[in-house]
Amino acid sequence: NDVITGGYDINLIISEGTKEILSSISEFGDYVNRINIPSTVDTIPDNLFASFPNLRAITINKPEGSIAGKPWGAESDIIFWN
Repeated sequence: NDVITGGYDINLIISEGTKEILSSISEFGDYVNRINIPSTVDTIPDNLFASFPNLRAITINKPEGSIAGKPWGAESDIIFWN
């Protein structure tokens, strides 16, 4: 049997129409490298991304600063606004 080593490379895409990201997504934190957040989201819990140790990019499809509480537990330099 082959053994696969290394991390995961998962892009979590939040569905268009979602208004609030719930803290329950943090259960997948160890596996997610990138998160795409649609323009419909207007609430992200404080420190939500603190439990995402491998997170490399958060892309938010809204104008910069339009969701309060940045960086939500993540490093500021991995947050990209569109």
